[in-house]
Amino acid sequence: MFYLLQRLTNVRLHPSQIGPHYIAAMKEAVEKELEGSVNADRGIVLTVIDADPRGRGHVQDGTGLVVVEVNYTALAFKARKGEVLDGIVTEEVNSLGFFCQCGPLQVFVSKSSMPMHYQFVANATPPCWQSTEKKTDDATIKPEARVRVRIIGTNNDATNVFAIGSINEDYLGKLPEQV
Repeated sequence: MFYLLQRLTNVRLHPSQIGPHYIAAMKEAVEKELEGSVNADRGIVLTVIDADPRGRGHVQDGTGLVVVEVNYTALAFKARKGEVLDGIVTEEVNSLGFFCQCGPLQVFVSKSSMPMHYQFVANATPPCWQSTEKKTDDATIKPEARVRVRIIGTNNDATNVFAIGSINEDYLGKLPEQV
């Protein structure tokens, strides 16, 4: 889920940034480059905690920019197969399933990954999935409901991480409303 990431990266600074505020400019460049980035190995980088130059840097030929190697520590999020997460159902509830947001991760739960007693109610406002065993609001999956899902698989593109989830096990599914 959440973990600390310690790596090296190179940042490029304009010569005007070299001076009394060099460290602050370097940290800002690392944050701008990494925060919100998605990578298959490291997941989603949420925030850079610390960044320290590894040396003095050198001038890049042809551009005049100063290239600095930086050690950084960042907080990252990566969902793994089999992990259980709590999320909030988004507005996308339809006959195929529902989407929920688990922190920065969007998870889709299809109807085949739900218990058989859940039925889609299209004429409800808003549309929802309701249990035929329990007709209470505690068994209704609708937008803004809190759910607990198990990750079945993940997929990344250049800017986002997506996951497929399941609520077809004990202790998964709709969570009771907070008091």
